[in-house]
Amino acid sequence: MDKLRKAVRITEQSFKVARKVIVIGITEKKIASKLRKCAICNGADGLAFHSIICSSDFKNIHPHPTNKKIKENEFVIVDFGVRYKGIRTDVTRTYCIKPDKNKIKLYQLLKNAQKIAEKKIKVGAPCSEADLAARKYLKKHTRLKFPYSIGHGVGKKTHQRPRISPKSKDVFKVGDVFTLEPGLHSEKIGLRIEDMYLLTGKGLIKLTKNISSDL
Repeated sequence: MDKLRKAVRITEQSFKVARKVIVIGITEKKIASKLRKCAICNGADGLAFHSIICSSDFKNIHPHPTNKKIKENEFVIVDFGVRYKGIRTDVTRTYCIKPDKNKIKLYQLLKNAQKIAEKKIKVGAPCSEADLAARKYLKKHTRLKFPYSIGHGVGKKTHQRPRISPKSKDVFKVGDVFTLEPGLHSEKIGLRIEDMYLLTGKGLIKLTKNISSDL
C-alpha cells in the first residue's frame, strides 16, 4: 500500500504541472513531455502507458499527443499514469481555457455521474451496477456518447480486474483498487474524468482526491 500511495503522490505532482502549463499555444506533445519529466524527477520508474493529451481527435479514445496547439474554449483531455516499484496509476482530468457555459455544464454532468457510480460501490456489490447507474444518468441528460466501460482495476497492470462494465460478472471485494472514468465523446468534442479508489471494509477511499478536478 505504501508503494501505491507513493505512486499516487508522484502522479499528483504531474497534474499540478498540467494545470500550470496548459496555456494557449502550447502543443499536446509539449504537455506530455513536461508531465513525464515531472514524474521522473519525482521518482517514477517510467510511465504506465503512453500519455493521452487530446484536444481535437476525440473520436479516438486513446490518441497519441500531436503538435496541435491548444486553443481557447476547447477541451483538453489529460490521461496520465506512472510506474513506481511495480505499481501503476491511471488518472484523467479535462481542462479548458475560458470554457463557455455549455462546456461547464457537460463537465458537471461527468462529475455527477462519477458520484452516482461511487454510491453503488460496496463490498459484494456487482461491478456492473456502478457502470449502469452512471450510464443511465448521462443518457438522460445528454446525447453525447459514453463509448467505453466506466472503470477497471489498476495496480501491477494498468488494466486488471475487477472489470467495471455493463456486462461485468465481477463483484467488489475488500482491497480492490480501481478507477471510475465517466466520459462523453463525439467527433468534435470529448471530456473525461478518472479517479483511483481503494475499497476497504469501512468503505470507499478516493486515492486521488488531492488532484484538482476543476475544469
